[in-house]
Amino acid sequence: MFDFLVRSGSKPSKKAKATAPMHTEPAASPAPPSTTQREMVRLTLHNVLRHNGIPGNWISCDMVPISLPQHGNAWLLQLVVHHWHNAPMHYAMALQHEFLEGLKRLDPHVAPQNYQLSWKFAPDCGCPHTQLPDRGVWSAPASPNAAVLVSAASNPCVGAPPATAVASAKPKFDLPQTAADLRNANDDDDDDDHGFAATQINVL
Repeated sequence: MFDFLVRSGSKPSKKAKATAPMHTEPAASPAPPSTTQREMVRLTLHNVLRHNGIPGNWISCDMVPISLPQHGNAWLLQLVVHHWHNAPMHYAMALQHEFLEGLKRLDPHVAPQNYQLSWKFAPDCGCPHTQLPDRGVWSAPASPNAAVLVSAASNPCVGAPPATAVASAKPKFDLPQTAADLRNANDDDDDDDHGFAATQINVL
């Protein structure tokens, strides 16, 4: 008699749950950068390179839209190296920092977490390091001027660090000249024969 109540209140089986269709919304892909955004990034990089004396055709930047789990839509800024030189790689962190600071100056509303930076090397950039060095290189103490010295040797257009000053010929203890020193200086050419017999050394 009350069978309809039991049927209406019965829970669906696990098999029924497994076969139930899933309704999910497709994830929206990030929008490509606008012309204004591309120009802002290009102008910022150009100013940073010019301000630091780096030729403008050595490094370019590509903007790739990405989605970060915690920050939503963001930009991956790929700094593309077209001309190899050790110095920019040695100061890559400082270059990245100045690049991001330049973007914030142009657009104060830019959030740093919305930009992710990466480096990319063009196949024809001319990098001479095609193989990893000996494993002992990584445990050797790093020299602060190593990159500059290597750059000068591998790239003639970049001058080497200034050489140390040539040591002066001045004596270590420079005492004031006496009257005797002045007389001796004036008598340097007093080697002429004045009619006196040569001194004879007697052997005892």
